[in-house]
Amino acid sequence: MKIGLWLKAASICIALLPNLSYAESDGWQYRLTPYVWIPSLYADLDIGLNPPVESDTSLLEVLDFAFLLTGEARKGQWGIIGEYNYLALSQDSTYYDGTFSVDSELDGVMLGVALAYRLFEDDRASVDWFGGLRYWSLEASIDFKRLPGASKSKHWTDPILGIRGSREIGENYFVNALAEIGGFGVGSDLQWEIVARAGYHFSDTVSAALGYRHLDLDFDDDGLVIDAEMTGPFFAIDLNW
Repeated sequence: MKIGLWLKAASICIALLPNLSYAESDGWQYRLTPYVWIPSLYADLDIGLNPPVESDTSLLEVLDFAFLLTGEARKGQWGIIGEYNYLALSQDSTYYDGTFSVDSELDGVMLGVALAYRLFEDDRASVDWFGGLRYWSLEASIDFKRLPGASKSKHWTDPILGIRGSREIGENYFVNALAEIGGFGVGSDLQWEIVARAGYHFSDTVSAALGYRHLDLDFDDDGLVIDAEMTGPFFAIDLNW
């Protein structure tokens, strides 16, 4: 099911590809994109022998702090894509009709870098393949009021593969789509995400976009089990030069 959703998103990107050709650009091009993401969080957190903690809530209800940023440097057919995501989450829950309560926390950094190759580009559209690495650093803790608490820190790196496409609509409007998959048991069991957005060019250097992002992570190693989905809308500003 999850792979099927990823393939559907990839097909959206491929649909932006009318034919395989390439329009050469001179010099380096740069883009920096800060954004605000407001997803819902669906997660199962299990540390050691403690009972698993489940969450089904809006991220705004559990978010302590967030910083989200992507960027790209491109010359010709090749580009370097970077991303930085930091989230600090915490939640108080009760289980079994109030028999016991638990405070759970999940702090994490997601840092990625990928090499992109442009398959197609003209005045209105482009399609890229990309591949790279995504580094995760997560610290999870569970504090049960009537049971022993537990905490665990894990750091790992996953390979990632993906495809993305972009198309201009009219004079100032545009749409983007991205599909990515990774992990493959190297670090996490599986991670995948799909992103789609629509935006408006205010100038050659500044654009704004509204979009939707779904990120899924399955990780199980050394007593830490994380099965998490974050899905919801975002607002982004593109700075180009």
